[in-house]
Amino acid sequence: MGKSWGRVSVGKKDNGDYEVILENSKMFCRYAGKYMDEIYQSPMCDLVIKDVNINIVEGHPGCVDAAAWRSIIKNAFIIRDDEFKKTVRIEWGAFKGPESIQEISIFKDTPYIHVKYIDWFVNSFDIPVADNDKDNWEYRIYGQEDWKRGFIFHEDAYYNTYKEENKVIELDEPGSLDYKGYFIMGLYNKLNDIGFGRVTPVKQTDIFKLLWKRGFELFCEFQKFPHPSVDGYIFIVTKGAEEIIKTGKEIVDGLIISNK
Repeated sequence: MGKSWGRVSVGKKDNGDYEVILENSKMFCRYAGKYMDEIYQSPMCDLVIKDVNINIVEGHPGCVDAAAWRSIIKNAFIIRDDEFKKTVRIEWGAFKGPESIQEISIFKDTPYIHVKYIDWFVNSFDIPVADNDKDNWEYRIYGQEDWKRGFIFHEDAYYNTYKEENKVIELDEPGSLDYKGYFIMGLYNKLNDIGFGRVTPVKQTDIFKLLWKRGFELFCEFQKFPHPSVDGYIFIVTKGAEEIIKTGKEIVDGLIISNK
């Protein structure tokens, strides 16, 4: 199935695993099974920036849009494929907790995908950068210059509004990190300026953590069951820190205009 631009496809590999592909002129995304720390899951295991022909997902356990306690894809099907956008619904099994459901859309000539998180258990995380390459990468987060803390890494939270029982923790207000109701965050390679980023709604993002210059971990609607869906965006860049902020703002501003 396909129209005049890009593609969305659902297939199965020889071992029976689902493989889901979304592609336009800017990016190629592939969800498929792979081992991550001895656990077999189906994250996004390829994220190719087509302008420079570089896959930013490196080695083991390289992934984007993974999740704790989520297993392999158990069902996937295309729900839209037209001139405006191409959308696939993916349903994953679970090792623990509720099964995960997402609807992922790609658009013509845009450097981003839209991910609607319909159901999940704990989190969503990205670790595309290999451990031996992390010193070449740097974070860029909207409002970081005026934020009350510098970059601190997992297990500590860069931003946290979730109060745990029997723990005294400083709870955060979004403050300088809030761009019109959204967080904008990214990670780029200082040697060639390629990278990726995320846009996530402030009101629904309870915690986010920085994973050692390798990626991000987001806890949205944390420990709230049932929870409303969350609309997030994953984007690519080729011009480093400046483009992370620019692209994130363009996504948010476009959402605000379209919702008026």
